[in-house]
Amino acid sequence: MYKIKTGLSQEEKSYAEKLEALVVSGKRVSTIDEYSLRGGSTRSLMTHLREDTDKKAIDLLLIDTNYGGRAVIIAKEKLLEMVGNPPKIPAEGMTMTAIKRGNGFSYLVDVEKNIALCRFELKDGTAFYPWETVHVIKAQTLFDMNYRKEWLHGELMFEGNNYGDTSTFYAVGVIQNR
Repeated sequence: MYKIKTGLSQEEKSYAEKLEALVVSGKRVSTIDEYSLRGGSTRSLMTHLREDTDKKAIDLLLIDTNYGGRAVIIAKEKLLEMVGNPPKIPAEGMTMTAIKRGNGFSYLVDVEKNIALCRFELKDGTAFYPWETVHVIKAQTLFDMNYRKEWLHGELMFEGNNYGDTSTFYAVGVIQNR
């Protein structure tokens, strides 16, 4: 069972409620199991998570882990736009490659390392725990692969990305059986 923080500030309460509303809405959500992620490239999946105009775009990615929980992942830009700033953001994060190769999925749903802001009971018999501190995940998307540079009369007009650039995503909580 997750430790639940007491004495939430108004900002933390508002953040948690907006996040819960997004999870409950069920709109533009994709679920994938940990095993499927480990076996292949996640570039197109993470592109759909970051994208907003494509008909394949998704707002939330739910990862069913082998460790008893469903990690809730959202693109940084979407979180800021739809929910707001998370209470705590660590300076460092993990890459999706490191998560897939190592024990990253267990870390994302670890009961000892994560403190929940609160607990929301969901209609399907599960509970959603939004975390006080989000987990930063860096993953490459098709948006990060624009390596071109445009010059006009010797002046740099557009500079694309550098090789190895990534997009930022947040693991914001976990859904577990009650």
